[in-house]
Amino acid sequence: MNEESFLLLGLALYTAQKFEYGLYGIASHLSHLPVAKKDRRFTNLTPEIFLSSDPEHKACRKATLGQICELFGDSLLISGEELESFVASRNLIVHDFWREVNPLKDSIGIQNPDEYLREFIEKGLQLTKVLHGLLSHMIEAAAKSQGRLDEIALTECDIENRKAFEAVASKWLTPQ
Repeated sequence: MNEESFLLLGLALYTAQKFEYGLYGIASHLSHLPVAKKDRRFTNLTPEIFLSSDPEHKACRKATLGQICELFGDSLLISGEELESFVASRNLIVHDFWREVNPLKDSIGIQNPDEYLREFIEKGLQLTKVLHGLLSHMIEAAAKSQGRLDEIALTECDIENRKAFEAVASKWLTPQ
């Protein structure tokens, strides 16, 4: 691996964490749902605990990205093959990347690690846009419920993110 590979690996990890923390942050607001109450990891999770750096709260943040996606993905209308593929790639990058770029004799490994990382980063950035679009819709719904819609001003970025979310969510809302 060369210097660019290591830079891509760092950016891939950063992209994965940014998406993971964003999804976990939204999911922490859903800990009141019955599906969340069945899982101890989410029973007492609040946004404050999630964002806390206090070691006492570390146990409340033990859920993995895959577990969060599985538990909340349908509720947030963002599950699907693309998300599952992203989680699988994230796990490979975090846990097995070295093995995959330095395969043993019998392994196939990743043929083009830099391209693999670039594609992962692109997927991560797209999924982060989806989260931002979801969050924009949630903010608007909260403002509407409080009679404060006039306080919402959507930017071009918000509109672009909403389109990304709506493209993913439409798969759930359109009868097959």
